[in-house]
Amino acid sequence: MARTDTHASQLRDRADEIDQLAAHAPMHIGNRLRANAARLRQAAATAEVLR
Repeated sequence: MARTDTHASQLRDRADEIDQLAAHAPMHIGNRLRANAARLRQAAATAEVLR
């Protein structure tokens, strides 16, 4: 279970990093980066539910 908790936390951290990149990227690239960050956050939320 600790592994799942750690992975969920790492996914959220990476999503935050990607959001920061998206803020400075051109619009189309930023949109793709934000979508990727949202997928990572969803994966983290799913991992928490399954623990």
